[in-house]
Amino acid sequence: IFTILYSFTNYDLFRKMDFVGLRNYVHLFSDGFFLTSVRNTLVYVVLTVIPPMALGLLVAVTLNGKLYARGFSRAAFYIPYIASTISISMIWLWIFDPSAGILNQFVHLLGLPRRAWLYDVDRAMGSIVFMSIWKTIGYNMVIYLAGLQTIPIELYEAARVDGSNAIQSFFH
Repeated sequence: IFTILYSFTNYDLFRKMDFVGLRNYVHLFSDGFFLTSVRNTLVYVVLTVIPPMALGLLVAVTLNGKLYARGFSRAAFYIPYIASTISISMIWLWIFDPSAGILNQFVHLLGLPRRAWLYDVDRAMGSIVFMSIWKTIGYNMVIYLAGLQTIPIELYEAARVDGSNAIQSFFH
């Protein structure tokens, strides 16, 4: 409540509080940096929430079946989520390094020019989004896998007897 009240004032803990009305909001929404940061935040949120959920569901469905090394595969997808964000960030900084990064080495082998993945305005958002998606797929996989494993096998057998294919069994 106080934050909302202070937003209508000119207050900095050292001077007397002056009521300025909507002037702070007019200044905020006319600032190009603020509008750019809001746009970037919305893009980041959309790209790091929806794709990891979809990919996590795809991985969960795949790893829910009978698969060789299923336990190892589940752990491999979940480890990035439980690993320290700082250590993961350092690994990705090394991967995205403009001069000696693994990604640039691979790009160079393909005959393409090296990129400054995190230093280029056009590529930084995509690089960070990719890292965030990679880190959170495992969490979503575990949540969906837990849900898939609580479905009794009898329901799938009944659907098969009724003539449902795999896609119909999944959705219904």
